[in-house]
Amino acid sequence: MDSSGHVVTADLAKIVDDVRREFDETNSASPFGIVAKCYLGAPYEVHTLALDGSIIDHYAVGKVLPGGLERARSLAVSVAYSAIEVYTDRMVCVRVDGSVVALESDA
Repeated sequence: MDSSGHVVTADLAKIVDDVRREFDETNSASPFGIVAKCYLGAPYEVHTLALDGSIIDHYAVGKVLPGGLERARSLAVSVAYSAIEVYTDRMVCVRVDGSVVALESDA
């Protein structure tokens, strides 16, 4: 967790397997990443999360998020959202109260 000062790393293959188990074939796509605001303070701005909510990696201001996750950064730093789920065709913004807003992707 951010407050403990520990950085949690995770095996990418395990994350992919967990996502595939979590989402069945009835869903149009599986999220390929989750981005959230980081509360460690400067220089950190956002971090990526595993499906269980554990932190994968912290990203400082100016450090580009990998694999198409950068498009979620500006939403993740907003106080309106607790996390942004990134899919190939959309982003799902999870509000602090648990409700969600889906944004279709132009790409």
